[in-house]
Amino acid sequence: MEYHIPTRGLIGFRSAFLTATRVKGHEYPFPGYEPWYGDISSTRTGVLVAAKDGMAVAYGLNNTQKRGQTFIEPGTTVYEGMIVGLYPKVRTWTLMSARKRN
Repeated sequence: MEYHIPTRGLIGFRSAFLTATRVKGHEYPFPGYEPWYGDISSTRTGVLVAAKDGMAVAYGLNNTQKRGQTFIEPGTTVYEGMIVGLYPKVRTWTLMSARKRN
């Protein structure tokens, strides 16, 4: 099977894609530009969002990873409102990924 799917429709889809294809699916390079075809129906998950500017630290990310899957590593500079991960339900969590241990 071959599909042409816009990039905006694939954000957050990689793990579901690998699970559905039992890691046998292939991701191919960008085939070219297409005209806008309208909105995409979604089974979107929520997102994890940084609460303030700073440097992501292991302590803060460890707590963040209890909520969902993160995209960043310790030492990454984050800004307020930056999406740092996926939350398994349709909800937005604002988290302190730059929070240090007290």
